[in-house]
Amino acid sequence: MNCNVQLIDMWIHRKPLYQIARQIILSKRLFAVIKAYSWCIQESIALGTILRKNNVITIAVGQHVNHADVVSNDNESFKNDWSMAFDYSIIGDPESECPQLIEQLLLRNDNSQLDRYRHFQQKHQQPDKNLPYPQFSSKMMNDYAFPFPVSQLNHKKWVYIQTSWGCPHRCLHCSNAVRKSYGKLLFKRDSSDVVNEIKFHIKKGAQAICFEDDALFTDKTHIRLLLQHMQQQNIVIPWMAHARPDELNEPILESASKSGLKLLKIGVESGAEKQIEIIGKAANGAQWIAQVKRVFQLLNKYNIASIAMFMIGTPDETEEDIYQSISLAKELAPDYIQVQCFTPYPDTIFYQTLPPKSREMINTMQCYHYSNNHWSAAKISEKQILRYQYIFYRSFYGRAEYIINFFKNNKAFLNRRSILIDYIKSLVNMKRWRNI
Repeated sequence: MNCNVQLIDMWIHRKPLYQIARQIILSKRLFAVIKAYSWCIQESIALGTILRKNNVITIAVGQHVNHADVVSNDNESFKNDWSMAFDYSIIGDPESECPQLIEQLLLRNDNSQLDRYRHFQQKHQQPDKNLPYPQFSSKMMNDYAFPFPVSQLNHKKWVYIQTSWGCPHRCLHCSNAVRKSYGKLLFKRDSSDVVNEIKFHIKKGAQAICFEDDALFTDKTHIRLLLQHMQQQNIVIPWMAHARPDELNEPILESASKSGLKLLKIGVESGAEKQIEIIGKAANGAQWIAQVKRVFQLLNKYNIASIAMFMIGTPDETEEDIYQSISLAKELAPDYIQVQCFTPYPDTIFYQTLPPKSREMINTMQCYHYSNNHWSAAKISEKQILRYQYIFYRSFYGRAEYIINFFKNNKAFLNRRSILIDYIKSLVNMKRWRNI
């Protein structure tokens, strides 16, 4: 299928919703494929509703469809809103299914026989090997540059590549509604094809790569072959990825660093052994935390930057557990931390334990983002969870040691003479500073 596709990214080009809708309608597009994160679901429904009223066929793909798939069954109001917004919905990874659907719609005069709720039937299948590589213009490479200052990744032009789909792990807190890809089955691209895509983007001007896989390091053969092919073809380009600490070891990290690995985002989750076991991250919390410490030592050895991701407010968590996480974050000394409030998503077992009012908040997306919290599964209140999230951030980022090392390792940012002053002022002026 050869179509003239217009890409509109509402994150990069922030405009009022009505202006985006007007732009699409005036361009006389037959179809609008709307992809949204789960916490943007209300905006996606509003946009889809406007477009459908103006005879644009709307197709929903992405995380918000995975959420709708679960919630529509027991929330009639949400189901009605969704039906008003979207003609078709595709659950899971839409790369192959979406073009096929559009081809069917173009060929049929009467589309009434097509299943509007394709996302309830779509099979999780091997990605199409014949799909073209994504086309990133020079401007797009600049727009999607990695946003955080990291000395190892001071590059302007970025591209995003996916080498696999799915995640076979059984973490109890995880959800299809927030993952990069769909399902428990792991499907992998041929490593030689991935390397050809890397070369394709380099020729177009790419300076760095973000691998979007949920589980890049899960299959040891897959990552080993990918790194081998990169090294055999002398491809050394800075790249970053997500990883679980229990999938990493020294041989892998040494080989990855030789191929250009500069940053890993690692789900540490908690510094409390029992919380690791409660959320199903590992059967043995002590072994998990010991492995986390080994991995961060190896990252330092091979000069690989890191972002450590934590959760607070997990079931039965106490104040002492949170302080164990804060202590572990300081010991690991990553470049950055991310601290999210635990959310029991609709397709997790924790959702079933919520009272009806809390379920409704999730169903209507009032608290779907990691920084929002309207209930507590922990042994502390929801207000305390937000307070401890702030304490966590301040305890880590507010240390003189961290600030000094940050500017020592990122001298380019000292060109802005006011940046350190702005940083200190932001800490002092925070509204909750005096309440702690």
